[in-house]
Amino acid sequence: NQKIKHVGRYLSNKKVYAQYQAAEDKDAFRAEYRSQIEAYEESLKALDELFMGDDPPSLKELKEKKSGFSPAAEAELKVVFAASEELIQKTLSAFCDGDGQAAVEVEPICKVISSLCEKIRAAHVERLTKGECTIETGFVLVDTLTALERIGGHASNIAGCVLEIGKQELDLHEYLHLVRHGTEYERRYADYEKKYRLE
Repeated sequence: NQKIKHVGRYLSNKKVYAQYQAAEDKDAFRAEYRSQIEAYEESLKALDELFMGDDPPSLKELKEKKSGFSPAAEAELKVVFAASEELIQKTLSAFCDGDGQAAVEVEPICKVISSLCEKIRAAHVERLTKGECTIETGFVLVDTLTALERIGGHASNIAGCVLEIGKQELDLHEYLHLVRHGTEYERRYADYEKKYRLE
């Protein structure tokens, strides 16, 4: 699995690369640690292509699109944006710091975001039938929710790879299945579902 290989190489060589960046004589340091530095740079480039190749929009860009929504839609988006911001922070901690505990939190938040997106879509259809919102704003809303789900997909893959490395597992899909069906997962999901509940 290319994702697992590159995440592992990225994390294992991250400390050496940080020392290289801080070194006074970068040429000498690079000559001494060439293999580790090149492995880090290769993996960083590969991970950018694997995880971010389709350039999901930033939360800032998505938030700028929500002007013109009904008060109900804005309130719903505020909840799902908050959940997505926490998801991104957990994913960054998992990936940048190798934080396994943060990685474990990613999957339940992803599930909550997916559930929120489904509920918001259903609420939009109901408002549309009542004439409380327009088809035009609906397009923006649906695009926004789809983008948030894409961000969740990237986060899930990143966290899954971090967890696999920690557990020395080889199959991403098998390991994610185990992560998503345990008692601890259900408890965390219930906690996040309560935290990010639509009014």
